[in-house]
Amino acid sequence: MANLPPNEWTDLAQSLPALGPLVEQSDRPLPPLAEFLAKVDESRYSLEDWGEALAAFHTWMEKSNIRQRPLGSMLGYVECCNLTLNAAIPTPDLTRLVVGMLEQYGFDAARKAEA
Repeated sequence: MANLPPNEWTDLAQSLPALGPLVEQSDRPLPPLAEFLAKVDESRYSLEDWGEALAAFHTWMEKSNIRQRPLGSMLGYVECCNLTLNAAIPTPDLTRLVVGMLEQYGFDAARKAEA
């Protein structure tokens, strides 16, 4: 994280270390932090849950040989996973929900690296 200028996202990544590698490798410009925090507030999950889910998303992209890190699109994907939940069912682990959706449906906002 030393190569990034200080900003709201790097401050958040210091509080949620799981986000550090993702923030460092994310495509620029980063989306406004306020938009991310609003998505968290409107969801059934904590900031830590979102951080862990985004870190797992980042790991999934690495394993899938995807170099791009469109953080705005990734946030939208996690938000959509949250919106798929029925209010009547128990809240599943957000990380497992996101990784399950990625494995089942993929992520079209980023392409695999050229071989």
